[in-house]
Amino acid sequence: MGITFLHSFSVLNLVLLLTFPDKGSTECPIGWNHFGSSCYFFSHELFNWLDAEFSCRAHNARLAEVQSKEQSTFLVNMCRTEGPGISYWLGGRDDVVEGRWMWAQTDQVFNFTDWYPNIPDNVAGNENCLHMYAPWKLKWNDVTCAGLYRFICEKESALSQTEWITCYTIYNDASSRINYTINLIDTPGFGDTRGLTQDARIVSQIRELFTAKGEKGVAFLDAVCFILKAPDARLTTTQKYIFESILALFGKDIVDNICTLVTFADGQIPPVLAGLEALPGKPIPYKDHFPFNNSALFVNNVDKDQASLSPSFWEMGIKSCEKFFQKVLSLKTKSLLLTSEVLAKRGKLEINILHLQHEIDKGLSKINSLEQEVTIFTKFKSQINENKNFQYTVKEEHVEKVDISGQGIYTTTCLVCNFTCHDNCIHADDSNKYYCGAMTNGICQYCPKKCIWSAHSNVSYIYKSKTRMVNKTYSGMLSKYQEASQKKLTQTQLIQKMTDDIKICECGIQVMIEEITTCTNRIKEIALRPDPLSTVEYIELMMESEKLEKKSGFQLRIKTLEECKKRAQYGKSYQFFTDRLKDTQTALAQSDQQEPAGFFDNAKQKLKNLFN
Repeated sequence: MGITFLHSFSVLNLVLLLTFPDKGSTECPIGWNHFGSSCYFFSHELFNWLDAEFSCRAHNARLAEVQSKEQSTFLVNMCRTEGPGISYWLGGRDDVVEGRWMWAQTDQVFNFTDWYPNIPDNVAGNENCLHMYAPWKLKWNDVTCAGLYRFICEKESALSQTEWITCYTIYNDASSRINYTINLIDTPGFGDTRGLTQDARIVSQIRELFTAKGEKGVAFLDAVCFILKAPDARLTTTQKYIFESILALFGKDIVDNICTLVTFADGQIPPVLAGLEALPGKPIPYKDHFPFNNSALFVNNVDKDQASLSPSFWEMGIKSCEKFFQKVLSLKTKSLLLTSEVLAKRGKLEINILHLQHEIDKGLSKINSLEQEVTIFTKFKSQINENKNFQYTVKEEHVEKVDISGQGIYTTTCLVCNFTCHDNCIHADDSNKYYCGAMTNGICQYCPKKCIWSAHSNVSYIYKSKTRMVNKTYSGMLSKYQEASQKKLTQTQLIQKMTDDIKICECGIQVMIEEITTCTNRIKEIALRPDPLSTVEYIELMMESEKLEKKSGFQLRIKTLEECKKRAQYGKSYQFFTDRLKDTQTALAQSDQQEPAGFFDNAKQKLKNLFN
């Protein structure tokens, strides 16, 4: 049976969206846990290092080799779930050259380490093997290879699932049943065992494809095709999240171009339609659905079995193809301008909320420091008056470099300000940093000096703020503010200057809140659906689902969801910050200490101008 219809277009652009994970390709053997591209086995037996290595080899595996902080965190968390006080062998040794630690199976020198302080020390003279030592919070330790410990095996997982968006072009030729070229954009499945991190990578790839200029990008679409499984009568929380996540990528003008393709169909009404009927808002049109069963493609065509259903499945597929293309031809081709704006705004919103969290944490740290110092200045006022070099200790924020090499993460870091402007950028090449979400018209919106895009680079580390105890002197603190104001200050005036610092920080936070509000409102106007990870209730449902299902790696996925929940509650974080600031100001208020009129309004306006 041929497909015959008239068509005036020469090319059709179709997006295929897999709405279920390819479970068979990502799951590890029973008893093994999946992370990244590997499967891990946590033993319950106690072996020496060599026997542990032989045991792993018997399973076509090796003792685990740790290449990144992310991988190390996964292993530590998994070890803790096995029980407290348990140490584990890893695959590292230095028995060839003392002090030259290598992974035994690959002979690779360590490019990541997680040693306990002042370790390795080879205290016994023959400590040539590596293990994660429980009393030291599973930090690395060198130990004699004859010790008896549990061990971790690692082997590559059979990942056949699409890792990247793939674009196929099917050209028209004389033997084709259709008379035009088809561009297929095939996306990986959302919601697999790698969790939200993998989903975020897929979204980044879609954003890059839809916003790229020229031949590298896609400017128009004829249809967005959801691929569903016929038997899924009751949609799980994860499946609902997948639907919402995909729909949240597109602009509202795409809604009429969404098609529903149902696979694993048997010729009856697919049960999955009942699941779609139950979805709030019924976001996916399914009245005109197109059933397929690809089993007919793989049967033996030589021997005819009268009981075989393959001919029926083949006929069903042919009819569905014909109806599908007739449907697509009736649709109006849509520009991706609005969808590109949705993706760009979502990327900008994500960066804004991340930086807002950092600023709020920094502001709260300053408030804590101020409260501590005021308490000290008040309590030891007489000693300070007698000794200007009076010393005291307070908690203070400082910036640290955190190594992220080997994790496949691209960053946008300002080399002038030593500041991480975007900690998960889609642009690896420094020549493309102009297009990073942190930039507006080539100027960074986040580094302190608002530097030009070319001052930024993709580096193997990020800058993170951490709190530590520091020793200070009253005279040092006083001179810092006196130099800035160019006049001598009383203790009361010093406290006021410190309070002013926090208020300027508050002005910056207020500007970011306004930016986030504007961005959120625009997304509501143009996006097909809201981002499910922006709704606290939805995130909590997903966390409960993970706890009940307990699939491989669920602890890490719950941890990621908790971070998403914190981001979604940025409004509460901001309110907590303003309440703390108000309480501190009230406690410090003095009738004769009034801030200069309009000072902070001017500061806020200057900060606003930097965003415009």
